[in-house]
Amino acid sequence: RETVGLMEDLARAGKAGAAGTARAHASLDDQVGRALNIVRTLSGLGDALGAAAGGFDVGAALGDLLRLTERWARQHEVRLERDIAGELPRASGDPALFLCLTHRLLLACAANLGPGGSIVLRAGRGGAGVRLGLHPTGERLEGAAAPGTDDDAINRELARRLGAELVYE
Repeated sequence: RETVGLMEDLARAGKAGAAGTARAHASLDDQVGRALNIVRTLSGLGDALGAAAGGFDVGAALGDLLRLTERWARQHEVRLERDIAGELPRASGDPALFLCLTHRLLLACAANLGPGGSIVLRAGRGGAGVRLGLHPTGERLEGAAAPGTDDDAINRELARRLGAELVYE
């Protein structure tokens, strides 16, 4: 989509006068900036997914995941925030399972919020590992399932494989 937007802006720049060309160049700069952010984020996720026995950087992986989820959140008028307390320990285990579980929980939480809601993803040390929490604020959608009551068999299995525990408060 970013590339299509870039090509459309290039076509407009070629047809526009001086003022239109300036607007098109500003739009081009914006498109290129967004595309570079996407590439950097995907590169960071690729690094996390390719982590060796030394583990992966949980804080960086969570930051990349939130950046990729921000567009979806904006479309649903839900604000995403992160609150990472200090430096997190490197995590062992499968980073793909970790990111998949975190993403599924984040989307399930967001799907229950009305426009204007927000979710704070908190992360900190928890014993020898990392403790994550999703803290939604705002109006819950009518008929929305309470946390942990939806069909979360996949989430439970992902958590089991990671040696993690899901706690709904």
